[in-house]
Amino acid sequence: MAIRKFLFLCLSALSISTAAIAGDADFTIVNSTGYVIDELYVSPNNSQSWGNDILGDGILANRQWRNITFNKRNTQCIYDVRIVFDDQSDAIWEDFDLCTIHKITLKYNRSNGQTTAIFE
Repeated sequence: MAIRKFLFLCLSALSISTAAIAGDADFTIVNSTGYVIDELYVSPNNSQSWGNDILGDGILANRQWRNITFNKRNTQCIYDVRIVFDDQSDAIWEDFDLCTIHKITLKYNRSNGQTTAIFE
């Protein structure tokens, strides 16, 4: 019985360390800005470009959410997020550690330009 418990603990530790090495940056993003998001970009914080719009031809309405997944070979953890609203104004959040965050709720107060995010 002790050997079985030992093997279970070893396998559990191995699977946890493998997940950390893989850079599991998948997360859910929630739009609580009060506005429609037309474009969504998630880029490594050290990148010089935003890359492609994750939403493509779609939108993310207020109170909607979307799962964002990355290539499992990805080892990057720190990302920036940029959104473009339906009136073409934008907001940026920087330095999310997506290896530890699994849900980001974006908030934006357009009257004073303050952006905030709640993450879990």
